[in-house]
Amino acid sequence: MISNKQNWISYFIVTLSAMLAVITLLFPPVKAVLLCVALIVSLSILKWPFAGLLLMVALIPLQVLVVMPGGRTILYPIGILTAFGLIIKILLQKIKIRINKKLTFLILAFFIWGVTSITWAEYPDEVILRTGQMFNLMIFFIIFQILVERRIQIIWLITAFVAATGIGTVIAKFITGFGEGVSRLELAEADDPNNFAGIIGMTIIFLITVIFPWIKKFPIRKWTIMSTTLPWFIIAFLATGSRGAVTAMLISILTYLLLTRKKIKTVIIGSAVIATLLLIVPLVIKYNMLSPSVLNRYKTMYSPNEKHFGGRLPILFVGMTMIKENFFRGVGWRNFYRVSPDYNQRTRFWGGYNYLDTVLQKNKQFVNMGPHNIYLGIQAELGIMGSIIFIAFLWGSLKGLYDNRTHQLAMAVFITLFFLLTLGLSLTVTYKKFFWFALSLATALPKTLRLENSNEGKLNVSDY
Repeated sequence: MISNKQNWISYFIVTLSAMLAVITLLFPPVKAVLLCVALIVSLSILKWPFAGLLLMVALIPLQVLVVMPGGRTILYPIGILTAFGLIIKILLQKIKIRINKKLTFLILAFFIWGVTSITWAEYPDEVILRTGQMFNLMIFFIIFQILVERRIQIIWLITAFVAATGIGTVIAKFITGFGEGVSRLELAEADDPNNFAGIIGMTIIFLITVIFPWIKKFPIRKWTIMSTTLPWFIIAFLATGSRGAVTAMLISILTYLLLTRKKIKTVIIGSAVIATLLLIVPLVIKYNMLSPSVLNRYKTMYSPNEKHFGGRLPILFVGMTMIKENFFRGVGWRNFYRVSPDYNQRTRFWGGYNYLDTVLQKNKQFVNMGPHNIYLGIQAELGIMGSIIFIAFLWGSLKGLYDNRTHQLAMAVFITLFFLLTLGLSLTVTYKKFFWFALSLATALPKTLRLENSNEGKLNVSDY
């Protein structure tokens, strides 16, 4: 039965819609259409908050293409609408809020400790920037937990992410172009190809472990879809030129095969991967899908002439100097980048010389660099307390998935998160939206499995 309060809200939305429809008549046709579309999307999100979450997830791979004036992406207003719609739903329908209290508490503790670092950080303005970024990610994490309560919702979200990545790879290929002189695959010049590699890597894992098994339920030729989609994503993945992502993917595949412990399946999958690569690589080289410069990155990947792991090792030494001097509280949130030149002057490498000054020849001055490692970055910026909180959070996320490893979906998310954490050894993905999408999946999935396995389909907050 609909209450008077619900009726009032419905009348208000209808009246508002009519008013905006009249206002659109005062604008040119193009602006009027855009405004109408924005209105329909906004009202749909307010009515169905999960639609807003689905749209946010779908836009994560394409976020560099939807930047608004001022630098924010379109995900920001969609997130506000989703949160507001969720609040309305909670107040009017009195839905139960089911979240993982322990992991949510750890994230809140991590956030509070990061904000506290403003009191000792050399550059407090950087802490403020990181605070806003982390606050948005934390709200996304909480909204995700509340809205996702069924496995089919997780499959929808993963499917939206995969589809958006597919669109993104096509757009990126047209942006970078074809031929011998093309650069690494990326969606925008300001974007990092390594981040895009992380997104595509997640998509490849989702395709193999979630999408392909799921489409068995439909009258669709599975192998036809596999033969057309998987090779393209592998090519796009290699075209990013991310050696760290490729290494992380190989380690993740091996880990997946070891955890499943199915010898026959291991041989089949391994043979399929090798056969796919043997077919793809010659075609990629013949039609210049990868430029010589990108191919050369892989050729020298494990070469003795490839020194210092693409510059990561010197950054590691600089970070270790930060940790040594600020072990307990760190240098402050987002301060690694700003203070790195100062700490470089106090860092000495093998033989007592300063590698970054003598080899890179940057006018004998170290350029500002990020940590390129999520664990190094957290320890250097937030000290041992920040590291303990974050590792405890990661442990809880992985444990919840591993305890449900008999479910294919849980193993899929486990390997996806494992891939990102391995990639995190060479790339700072800590505050990236795609990383928090994986963390949100890892936190919400055990709850959905418990709900579906319970007798009445209900679960109290205290039980989870």
